Amino acid sequence: MKKISVICDDCNTEFKMGKLETEVMEDDPTIEHGYFKCPKCDKLYTVYYADTAYRKNVDKVVACSRRINELQGILKYKTKKLSDGDFIKYHNEFNALIREQEELMQANKDITKKYKNKYEEELICQN
Repeated sequence: MKKISVICDDCNTEFKMGKLETEVMEDDPTIEHGYFKCPKCDKLYTVYYADTAYRKNVDKVVACSRRINELQGILKYKTKKLSDGDFIKYHNEFNALIREQEELMQANKDITKKYKNKYEEELICQN
């Protein structure tokens, strides 16, 4: 996996983001926090908070991706062999899966935002 270059918002250090660190939240062991830190100033960057719903959504996104890849192959390489009805059916399924995938990813962003507001607000209050 290619490492992503990041510039810290606080100290302006450029670094390669490595493997994410994770922690299980003390008040709810079903919630996992994924993050990375600046190696110079230790600023924490949240990537996700995952609960049960988040993980189920990830599984669904993976399943959608697999089917989307299958459909891309069918639509790209077998277009000449497909009847008009089959082409429309596969094309509509492809579009529906893209929409479903986008909705699931947005739901996961919303889940992360909810927990980020909860946990990172608590940190601010404790300091």
